[in-house]
Amino acid sequence: MSKEQLLAKFKNTFGHLAKEGLEVLGIVNLLGDEVLYVIHPLIFDGRVLPTAFHGYPLRSGFSDEEFPPHFYNEETEEYLFSPERFTAFVKDNLSSIQQKLDTSSLEESLDAICFGNFKEFEDSYASINN
Repeated sequence: MSKEQLLAKFKNTFGHLAKEGLEVLGIVNLLGDEVLYVIHPLIFDGRVLPTAFHGYPLRSGFSDEEFPPHFYNEETEEYLFSPERFTAFVKDNLSSIQQKLDTSSLEESLDAICFGNFKEFEDSYASINN
């Protein structure tokens, strides 16, 4: 299957998520690996996306132009997407996140926001930053 066919198949399978803000950017080289790259808003249910599609790992980023202050690091003047900052953001916005994403708990909301699995995100973040 060509890359174009694969992208068409992905869009056919997940195209309904465009109304939730999902955009497919294509197959890109990310740190030496070819991945299927998508972007979506910060408040998006990442649990609905696969971790890979036809052999290509799926990687996602945020499409938001601005982020809540929870993620802003004043020391570096950059945004920092750490597990602690995600947790604070979700706790402070739990009712609106639960309503938008149809989640029932803090843990389920964290999974939804953090690329489908908060624990995996937390472990990955720890391994990169230790």
